[in-house]
Amino acid sequence: MAAQGTRFLNRLRIILDRHLTAANAIDVAVAAHPDCVVFHPDVELPYRLLAGPGITPRALRVFVDRFANLLRGHGLGRRERVAIYKTNGPDYFFISLAVIRAGGIAVPVNPGMERAQLGRYLAKCQAAMIVTDAAVFRERQLDPADFPTVRVWLFAGPAPSIDAMTVGLDAALEEASDAPRPADLAPEDEVMIVHTSGTTGVPKGVVCTSRSLMRSVRGHYAGEPLPTSTRTAVAGHFNHLVYQIGLYSSLLASLSVWTLSRHDPKHVLDTLDRERIHIFFSFPDVYLRMFEMGLNGHDLGSMRIWISTADTVHEPHMEAFCRKGAFLRVFGKPVVRSVFIEGLGSSEIGFAALMRVFFPFMRPRLRRMVGRRSIAGPQVRIVDAEWRTLPAGSVGRLAVKGPTLFKGYWNAPEMLEGVMRDGWWWTGDIAYRDRLGRFYHLDRAADVITTASGPVYTLPTEEMLHSYPGVTEVVVFGVPDGDGANVPVAVINQKPGTVVDVEACRAWANTRLHLPVGLREVVAVEPGDIPRGVTGKVLKRVMRDRYSASLAQDGADSSRAPARRSGGGR
Repeated sequence: MAAQGTRFLNRLRIILDRHLTAANAIDVAVAAHPDCVVFHPDVELPYRLLAGPGITPRALRVFVDRFANLLRGHGLGRRERVAIYKTNGPDYFFISLAVIRAGGIAVPVNPGMERAQLGRYLAKCQAAMIVTDAAVFRERQLDPADFPTVRVWLFAGPAPSIDAMTVGLDAALEEASDAPRPADLAPEDEVMIVHTSGTTGVPKGVVCTSRSLMRSVRGHYAGEPLPTSTRTAVAGHFNHLVYQIGLYSSLLASLSVWTLSRHDPKHVLDTLDRERIHIFFSFPDVYLRMFEMGLNGHDLGSMRIWISTADTVHEPHMEAFCRKGAFLRVFGKPVVRSVFIEGLGSSEIGFAALMRVFFPFMRPRLRRMVGRRSIAGPQVRIVDAEWRTLPAGSVGRLAVKGPTLFKGYWNAPEMLEGVMRDGWWWTGDIAYRDRLGRFYHLDRAADVITTASGPVYTLPTEEMLHSYPGVTEVVVFGVPDGDGANVPVAVINQKPGTVVDVEACRAWANTRLHLPVGLREVVAVEPGDIPRGVTGKVLKRVMRDRYSASLAQDGADSSRAPARRSGGGR
């Protein structure tokens, strides 16, 4: 109980601390719990300063201070951008802390971003320095000549011989000063640029301020009163804002976190079992791979809460995870099975706008209900094209407003035209609200299928198809029809060892969905034939381009690997 009380008081102090910034957060953590092990990486990090099985706030501050002083020593100026583009790991967060502490702006970039796109993105950000490693440098065939704004290349691990100024971080950090000198940040100072997933186009640079980051951290404390003994695991892309905020929250609250840089499903499930994890957070693509592999080979009895965001987790998948572990036990006996929490948010929002809790006793509704406004989250409303609030039951644009919202898109103010008004930002989502205050996510505006008889929303259609026996993943999108409009088609993956009758699946769906225009075809493909972005999101724009020509003609072959198709009737 004493630890619980200390934890509560620490959180209360953080919530009320008006002087807390993204630069001095590490000092607050050291003052509160200097030697508690907070981070448990699943890989060995390439820095002697962070060697060992776990990382404490005290050890992390030494690393951060030395890194910050090293950056200053190489001429990093206030508000200059430092890109981080390296092998995935929690040091994305540690390096971001150092850049912000030095007064720079951290630019964490997913290592899956291709070289040409990276060059354009860093040119837009005008990055002055880049932190990378030899593995990513070689794999992406990086050439310093393609990055003219970058004057210093810092390598985690040995630095290769290149025609540019290089710094081998491990040796340099050993010699750097660890005198703490956190930058003096104003609330609206820019501290981080994170990129969008690029599912609907080119990734955009989302600008985060010290205020927006810390308000998101405080939101975690208001909505998630977890005891000190909670063991959490996250399997993620640590460049992403949601992971950066989550690790800030864990650092300040002394929450033990196992940071999983490897996402293969067996490794993740083995870790949850071995470490007796209580709460697991990841993006939907990791959950999908675990679901496809199967959960029965693992105990998972310690699990209480499963959490996801950034994309859709479908209800049949949630139901499978909720059968493992227990949210509530009485005298050691499970009373309520584990729960699944899904948040609807984005890098621009900073904190989940909507949150849904799926309990194991709930039957799937298959309607893409995404919950109610989250505790400590932004304001949410449904508006029309003129920004007028729509009544319950009316389909419109999902708009949000609050202190966790981003400041804008870096060096691209024109991208806010038409999507921002009076502090309200249209997320790009199409949704509606019922009379009980529950929100239903119908689609991304870019993915709505405009048919001759009215719009078809892809997310509820996919949700229904996920309940068909043998189906593990569904992607619904529109292809051109002969009359100039579009028609919906579905691409599916199947459970291993299962063969889905695609014509029967199409007929079954069309009798239940009541769409303005029924599914034209259902196509069964291999899992690798569904294209994904750097965070695992399905790239529907690629699917539309890939299948438009072949599916517009009855009987034509798919443009990809051999696939089984339904008959193509209307």
